Amino acid sequence: MKKNLLLSLLLMTSIIASAAVGDTYDYLNFKYEITQEASSDGNGKLAVKGLSTTGNSKTSIVVQFPNILTRAGKTYDVVSIADDAFDSNSKITGLNIASNTNLKSIGQYAF
Repeated sequence: MKKNLLLSLLLMTSIIASAAVGDTYDYLNFKYEITQEASSDGNGKLAVKGLSTTGNSKTSIVVQFPNILTRAGKTYDVVSIADDAFDSNSKITGLNIASNTNLKSIGQYAF
């Protein structure tokens, strides 16, 4: 009984810790979506989807995000801002994009 329970918990933990295309998660002020899984020979890709719960709790915010994030032990490049990510969001007061950014695209109606 204890072995079965332990095995079940281990399986559930590995499922929760794994990351798949379409999964979203919050990191600091922003919500991200995995658009390409990371592999053993390269980074995965993320899109910025909008404000996280933390970001939404602020009265104003500058859109500024890291080039690379790590999730469940895998590395992801932040390569896009999704369609409608910040559309009509009155809390957005600015946008800072680093000169060495991995950003490749900004979706329709992103701002």
